[in-house]
Amino acid sequence: MEKVGAEGGANLIESMRPTSADYRAVFRPEFAVRAERFYHTRFWGGSPIPSAPWAEPGQTVLRTWKATTEEIRSWTPQVRANFPSGYERVKDEFNPGLTIYTWNYTKPGAEYGMAFNGLVFVNGHWTLFPKPWYVLEQ
Repeated sequence: MEKVGAEGGANLIESMRPTSADYRAVFRPEFAVRAERFYHTRFWGGSPIPSAPWAEPGQTVLRTWKATTEEIRSWTPQVRANFPSGYERVKDEFNPGLTIYTWNYTKPGAEYGMAFNGLVFVNGHWTLFPKPWYVLEQ
């Protein structure tokens, strides 16, 4: 398996490209259509995904958080503390029964580092929907 944080990993990231069925499984119908169009043109389409490292030198600590779509929709204190605030704008667009993951790479002892979000296991595989609130801005 590729080491995404330290060495990059374009092939691994490409393997998480959602299918049309994945968009429909994660998001409510109207938002799924908008999300697929947005991610196809702004994230997955066009230029290749960079294979550069996701973590900066010295960022050797990986921290992860998860929340169910029900917790996100309720905007619980744990979600508020560990997910980007943009999720509150799209919290009602998620279908129930899923778990969304966020993570970051930090230097030891640091509170902040390189942050990522939108990892979902759906339809038997991992998919990536980073910063879903950007869909609203298209």
